[in-house]
Amino acid sequence: MPVLTPTRAADIANGVYFLRTQSVSQAHDADQQLGCEDIFTVGDPSRFTGSSGGLVFWHPISGFGYVAAGKGLFQGDVLIACRGTDVVADWLTDGNFAMHSGPTGSSVHAGFQNTFASFVNQLDTALATLTRGRMVGTVHCVGHSLGGALATLAAAHCHQRGIGRPELYTFGSPRVGGGRFSSDLTDRLGSNHIHRVFHFADPVPMLPLWPFMHVPYGGAGNVIGGNRTSLISRGAHSMKSSYLQAVAGLGWNNVSATTNNRTAGQVAEAWLKDVANGREAVVPMGAFAFDMLGRALRWLVDQSLDLFVAVAGPVALGALTLLDQLAIMLERAAQLTEKMSMYVTTLVGAILRFAGLAAQKGLALTRAFIRWALQLLFTPIRLMAKAASMRPF
Repeated sequence: MPVLTPTRAADIANGVYFLRTQSVSQAHDADQQLGCEDIFTVGDPSRFTGSSGGLVFWHPISGFGYVAAGKGLFQGDVLIACRGTDVVADWLTDGNFAMHSGPTGSSVHAGFQNTFASFVNQLDTALATLTRGRMVGTVHCVGHSLGGALATLAAAHCHQRGIGRPELYTFGSPRVGGGRFSSDLTDRLGSNHIHRVFHFADPVPMLPLWPFMHVPYGGAGNVIGGNRTSLISRGAHSMKSSYLQAVAGLGWNNVSATTNNRTAGQVAEAWLKDVANGREAVVPMGAFAFDMLGRALRWLVDQSLDLFVAVAGPVALGALTLLDQLAIMLERAAQLTEKMSMYVTTLVGAILRFAGLAAQKGLALTRAFIRWALQLLFTPIRLMAKAASMRPF
């Protein structure tokens, strides 16, 4: 069955924003195209609504996307398009990283799951209507920003219910679930059926941090811009001025794929060694630097959990915030072995340089100091992600 081209998927991810406050017919009357009309049948009954918000504010019901039946070359296929929203930033804060059971039973971000749950019954009804009495081919799940997270959950939901063969297309999506969810969904869909497009300097795909992971498992994807010297940019998150322009006229073979023959742990450890030996500079607010800091942080936390459990038994972290948990684990890691102490010291020093501060020798790796350093790392990225998602299209 045919796959949506990068240009087509981007047009759909952009067009669905028109349905936030109006019906399909109202969008068409205003000459606003959804990007799919020539290959999918879409009308007012196609639109579904839902609610979103953070821990404090819950936004009223609005249009979150649509379901459409394929025609022509896409006859027998189904399209699920989900839009993003400015409140995605509310869920990328330190206190909003709670996890709930997702469509496959694995843990996913609670905020994303709650929004998905607000419209899943409508989604099921629409799918039942479209698929009644006939076989379903490919279910194309498309979205940008929060819409990418929701499209990911929709793909997992369809696979779990045996509805067609999900094909996932996301642009600038944040991380959705933990390692088990990422690995499980990658195995279920197949990595060649997951098209994760991201700009190297886009702050939204950089969040949330540990323990969340991208789909497909391992963080592979199609990168559309940026390099080792690029600074993190809120403009990189724009659907219209960033993603649409970057993929215009391209096929999937022409959109750069991220690959690495080394394991994530090898990449992180090699980078920490290079930083410690002065072979790698840390660019303040650099996209590559933040990417490597995130990789190193994940690797050190995983290492510290393994080491600490082996030495002292299970780690009880309770209901602490994400930064508190990370600070505790890194503090304990630094106390376990000389090698781990060196790596944690290097990480903290690199965070200070990323924040534009001078890294000093002889740093006291206390829990409070590590948490302060992590806050320096996390806060500006969260603020940039919030600014980027305030006008995502």
